[in-house]
Amino acid sequence: MEQRFDLHIHSCHSPDCKSCPADLFAAARRAGLSGVAITDHDSFGGSQEALALAPRDLLVVPGVEFSTEYGHILCYFLKDDPYAAGLRKGADGFFAFDELCAFACAQNAELFAAHPYRGTRFTEALLPRLRGIEAFNGGNTPRRQDANDRACALAGRLNLPFSAGSDAHTLSAVGTGARILDLPEHPTLAQFRAALTAPGGAVFGRYSPAAPEHFWYAQMFRGRKKYRRAAKQLAMGLAGALLYDPFAPLRASTRAIARGAVITIGGSR
Repeated sequence: MEQRFDLHIHSCHSPDCKSCPADLFAAARRAGLSGVAITDHDSFGGSQEALALAPRDLLVVPGVEFSTEYGHILCYFLKDDPYAAGLRKGADGFFAFDELCAFACAQNAELFAAHPYRGTRFTEALLPRLRGIEAFNGGNTPRRQDANDRACALAGRLNLPFSAGSDAHTLSAVGTGARILDLPEHPTLAQFRAALTAPGGAVFGRYSPAAPEHFWYAQMFRGRKKYRRAAKQLAMGLAGALLYDPFAPLRASTRAIARGAVITIGGSR
């Protein structure tokens, strides 16, 4: 049975999101998802809350999006809170990648590079330390479409396992990116893990044809800063949104993904 799983969703346990897990479950149902991964920024709290509330009709995959010196790393199948287990950020505000790898190994967790070609210092030299990469990220938007294209191409070229997700910070974005897997109607976490870590398969992706939704949650986050700086950033962000890639709807590749497209990676489905 072909099912979709959004494996990169933020909740109110991230500083730039207000969505509670219960509302995220409702949004996931509306999007036709079979499961979600709550991957908050450097916090396991969202996953813990989601697991406590997990409904029977949705698989909840525990996870965290860690900030490291090489960029954001998605960690799936955690068992313990990383802070309680002794993992700490360095003075630079990042988790050390080597320490994260050791922690994931001790937890029997899996590491995937998040949006590897957008705003990171990811290199292919890291791949032996990771299980795979995020092949489609819904936050990349049409203007950054090449970031997803490059990630999909890398996963296909090296036959890597891959995840996919919306990177949702608002309820409306849930389901705009998803990993497609052939699983029983109500899979166990073990069945899901085996399918996710096998190479080949497909992702679903859909871009917003309007201004990127991450503009709005960015303003919510910036509003916590001092008024003058926040007002300046808001004005600049609004100007950028109004001028946002006006030619995107004219490009055939963008039009297809704006409607929602299934992208096959690493062979036929």
